Amino acid sequence: MGFQIGFPALRNYPPSGVTYDADVQAWIDGRAAASDPVPTAYANAVNQYVLDLKAISGHWATITQLCVFAGATTVAGGLVPLKGLTPTHSNLVAGDFNLRTGVKGNTTDKQITTGYAGSDFSQNDVHQYTLVTAAPSNATSPLFGFGGTASGALSMLWNLNSRNHSSTSDSLSSTSLGGYGMSRSSSGSYQRMLADATSTITRSSASPQNRSLLVLARSQSVNNNPDSWSDARILVWAVGFGTTLGDYTTPGSTLQTALNAI
Repeated sequence: MGFQIGFPALRNYPPSGVTYDADVQAWIDGRAAASDPVPTAYANAVNQYVLDLKAISGHWATITQLCVFAGATTVAGGLVPLKGLTPTHSNLVAGDFNLRTGVKGNTTDKQITTGYAGSDFSQNDVHQYTLVTAAPSNATSPLFGFGGTASGALSMLWNLNSRNHSSTSDSLSSTSLGGYGMSRSSSGSYQRMLADATSTITRSSASPQNRSLLVLARSQSVNNNPDSWSDARILVWAVGFGTTLGDYTTPGSTLQTALNAI
């Protein structure tokens, strides 16, 4: 079910007797204000996703910014967040958004600028998460990142200088979709997620740099100009404070199942 201009009842109203979560209703209202109303079936799926996240004790409070790039037909609509600042973008077009599978980047000039910088988060209390629905053409392209040097710009994740990720093991492949991210709650180790599988990596933290946090791109330069991009497709983006990355897995799977059924 896509956007159907002739049937307003399909746009952004819950089924009879159902009330949307307040954060979801604010998202729906924001999408309507952006002239991109959410069809009801997509609103229902996102509402359940948020309810599932909130049902996990303490998890919602760890999220600073949450974007679900579903049910959108315009760039302005697609970038309305469920929580946190409204991100901006470079060179995205409406065709980069898919109703069920989210937003797709490219390898040259498309990125989302979150509105947050590395220095907005403690080096020992931070997480970043993406739900990947289509792999990039280059398995070592960045899903997100800020700061760093060329020698430390490692595969698909980049955070907290060069102290978090291995250049030989963090990569995407066409058969390895799902959740990717990192979460740090201590100075000595961090949790890494690759295709929904988590592991603990022993590595000391370093102070994050005051550079813009980008999605589908990474910046190494002082002036925040991106130097590497990804043409992956992502459905969810989140950044916040240290958490268990696995808390995103079941809600994300439920969300994808619901969207695919529309």
